[in-house]
Amino acid sequence: MDLLVIGRLLSSDSRVSILSALMSGEALPASELAYRAGVSNQTASEHLKTLEAAEIIKARRCGRHRYYEIGGPAVAQALEQLSITFHAVEKQPAQNVPEKLRHARFCYDHLAGKIGVEITNSMITRNALIKSEAEFLVRSESHPIFVDLGIDIAAVRRKKRRFANQCIDWSERRPHIAGSLGAALAGRFLELEWIIRSRDDRTASISEKGRKGFFELFGMTI
Repeated sequence: MDLLVIGRLLSSDSRVSILSALMSGEALPASELAYRAGVSNQTASEHLKTLEAAEIIKARRCGRHRYYEIGGPAVAQALEQLSITFHAVEKQPAQNVPEKLRHARFCYDHLAGKIGVEITNSMITRNALIKSEAEFLVRSESHPIFVDLGIDIAAVRRKKRRFANQCIDWSERRPHIAGSLGAALAGRFLELEWIIRSRDDRTASISEKGRKGFFELFGMTI
């Protein structure tokens, strides 16, 4: 990515707000993005055209409507690591990040924040993962964590993206697991109703079922 191009695109608070909304991992229509950014539909449309032309976002058609989403995992990781996707906190030191956002949030399609980092550290401690220079390696595809969650590691590896890269968490300053494995884990947590995605932003909350599950499987007390 050209940093000068990104800098120009993100000089607008409205475009930053739009990207922040899309970093939840959901595809949203222009009207919803206009509401989130606090601008008119026409203004939002112009911003979306600009971001789409730069391949920062992409659109897909559903019936008569177009839904917008982040351009892909690489774009999402770049935005997350540049700490520019959440306009309400981007000018604050990491220690002043609102607790709800810092605790658990979606970074595109995987979990970030304190919960994301703790899950990653637990998987290393429990010998499910090995930390290498830029990636996480799976020690055994039949590790109890993957078996209990019903995650087919071989199938996850076949995804056309990086498998288990390290994404430096901008609030915790430590890596959490991203890539197709990070997405698979977050997807299962949603399916099991361990985590609940916010409808208003990219934060996530932990259910009572999740508190029990994370304790039993990862030894985490939430």
